[in-house]
Amino acid sequence: MKTFCEITAWWNWYYIRNQISPHFNYYPVQLMLDKGLNVEVLTELIPERAEAEHESVENLQIRRFKRNNDLSFSARFFGHMIKRDYSLIHLHSINLYANHTIWLVSKLKNTPMIFTSHSPLLLESLLKVESGMPYIDKMILKNALMISDSPTCVFIAFTQCQAESYRKIGVRNIRVIPHCIDPKVFQVEKDNRIASKYGLDENNLICVGNLQPRKGQLFLIESMPRILKEFPNTKLLLSSRIYEESDKEYRKILELRASKLGIKDRVVFLGDVPREDLIQLYLLSSIFVFPTESEMFGLVFLEAMAAGLPIITTNKPYIAEILDHGKAGMLVEREQTEIENAVLRLLGDKELRKKMGAHGQKIVEQKYRLDDVVQQYWSLYKSFLE
Repeated sequence: MKTFCEITAWWNWYYIRNQISPHFNYYPVQLMLDKGLNVEVLTELIPERAEAEHESVENLQIRRFKRNNDLSFSARFFGHMIKRDYSLIHLHSINLYANHTIWLVSKLKNTPMIFTSHSPLLLESLLKVESGMPYIDKMILKNALMISDSPTCVFIAFTQCQAESYRKIGVRNIRVIPHCIDPKVFQVEKDNRIASKYGLDENNLICVGNLQPRKGQLFLIESMPRILKEFPNTKLLLSSRIYEESDKEYRKILELRASKLGIKDRVVFLGDVPREDLIQLYLLSSIFVFPTESEMFGLVFLEAMAAGLPIITTNKPYIAEILDHGKAGMLVEREQTEIENAVLRLLGDKELRKKMGAHGQKIVEQKYRLDDVVQQYWSLYKSFLE
C-alpha cells in the first residue's frame, strides 16, 4: 500500500478539532486516508502540550521529534525518512535546516514532494538570497533551491502574488492553491444568548489571532478612545485560539494599556473560546479588524468573509488579493489614524458594511470553498501517485 507523508510544524488534536473549518494540516491527511493510502505525519514534539512521540490511529501514524536545536532536529528527520519509502511527501515549511534536509531526502530517494510555506518571514528570506542573510544560510538556501528545481517538486502558492514572489527567486514549478473554508459552518441562526454570555454591545469589533505584537491588537486598543467618542456602544473582542505562554504575557500588556486608557470595560479578552461560540461571535460582530504586520494568507480572513463581515486590515499585496482589492473590506496603512478612520467610516455606514460583507461571502463561494480546494489537491497528488 502507498504511503503519504505530511510534515508539519505541529500536530495537536485539540487545535485541529477546534478549528472552525477543517485545518490545512488536516484535510490533506483526511483526503489521503479516504483514498485508501497509509498516512504518516512527521512533526515537532512540544513537551508543554503533553503530546506522545508516537500515535497510531488505524492507517494514520503520527511521529513527533524532539527539538534540542535545529541541527539535531534535522538529523532526526533525516534518520527516520531515509529508511522509509514514501510515495509522496507534502512538506509544510518548518525551518531552513529541516526544510533542506527533507528536500535532500526527497532527492536521494527520488520521492515526489509538495512544498508549502505558511510563513511570510521564510519568503522574505528567500527574496533576500543575495543580501541580508548569513553566508551559511545563504549557501544552504541556494543548495535547497537547486535540489527542489525538479519536475517532481511543486511549490504551493496561496495567491498569485506569492507565486510571483517565488518566480523572482527562480522557482519554476508552482501551483496556486489557496486556503479554504466550509462556508456552511456560518449558515446557522444567530444565538443572542452568546451576546449575553460575552457581554456584547450594539457595535462589536472582533479580532481573531494569537496575541502577538505583529498581529496589531495594541493598535486596536489605542484606537478605542476615539471610536468610543463617536460610537459609545462599541466593544472590542480579542480572541486568541492558540493560547501559548507568550500570548499570556502579551495579554497582560494589553490589559494594562486598556486600564490606563480607561476603557477596560470596553475590551473583551475572549481567550480560546469554544468553536461554536466563536462562530456566533463572528456572526454577532459588526466588523472584523486585523491590523497585522504580515500574513502569508490568514485563515481568519476567510472566516470573517464567510460570516459576512466587512474587514479592515493592512494594505499588503497578499491580503489585497484575498479581499478582492478592497471590495470585501478596507485596506489601510498600519498606522493609528488610518485604522481609526476606517473603523469610524464603517460604523457610520451600515449599507457599506452590508455591501462589503456580501461581497466577501461571494468571493468565498467562488474561490475558497473547502470541497473545491480539496479537489485541487487530489488532482495534484494523483498526478504524482499515478
